[in-house]
Amino acid sequence: MTRGRLTVDFPDERVVLDAGDSITYACSTPHRLSNTSDEPAVATWLIVHG
Repeated sequence: MTRGRLTVDFPDERVVLDAGDSITYACSTPHRLSNTSDEPAVATWLIVHG
């Protein structure tokens, strides 16, 4: 995360990311991203297919 806050919901877990945070997970894992703050969220994604 570069700026703001994102919430990542997985089937069994919720992760809240703030500026400076990072996360890794398998793309095949069901997930939903949401910005529940009033601030714009800015993030960089890197997707690696193996």
